[in-house]
Amino acid sequence: MLLWRGDKNKNLNFWKNKNMASSTNISDWKKRGQIDYFPLFVPLWLSFNAWFKDWGIAKDVPQGSNERDYILKLKEICDGSNKTFSELSNFLKSESLQSQNFKTHLAGFAQSLESVSLRNNSVKISFRDAWISGQGENKVFENLFETPRSGVSTIKLTNNVAFKDDYSFIYKALIENLYQVRCLLFHGELEASEPNHRVIKNAYLVLNDLTNNF
Repeated sequence: MLLWRGDKNKNLNFWKNKNMASSTNISDWKKRGQIDYFPLFVPLWLSFNAWFKDWGIAKDVPQGSNERDYILKLKEICDGSNKTFSELSNFLKSESLQSQNFKTHLAGFAQSLESVSLRNNSVKISFRDAWISGQGENKVFENLFETPRSGVSTIKLTNNVAFKDDYSFIYKALIENLYQVRCLLFHGELEASEPNHRVIKNAYLVLNDLTNNF
């Protein structure tokens, strides 16, 4: 027989409050255990920045040039002398586990950008209307998404996402979108929302894959 000591309602409230406190602790600690990709993206980009500045100087980008100049040079040279382009090409050609992970991360980046509406200086950050080349009024945009169908060559990233079979276009779109996301984050213009966190998470994962051999 269960004996209640003192007021029965007080005992019930005690156990109710205790259970609520446990639930709050569980939720709070669970949140603290999640990876925050906002701060993680910053040092990863700085590493990439240091690499492409060394690489760019070797490609005759004048010292003292701004970051945009180096990004333009990266997008211009899509061959074996560009280490990150070679990495992307190898990932897209291969069916290894590492390559499959990269394709999943790239698809995730593309899809996360589709779920938000991010712009930087009026340019929409997207693979559906990706800034491939040119500047100012001469910008050239391209839709990288492709629906697999007979007679059309595509690159399947996941069951739900396929891109046009053009490594240089994919690389140029990826580098541009990473840079545009970087600009919003570094300049404090990116709201710390969950959809934006998914964008940064996938941007981090893709960039980490590309620079894994640095």
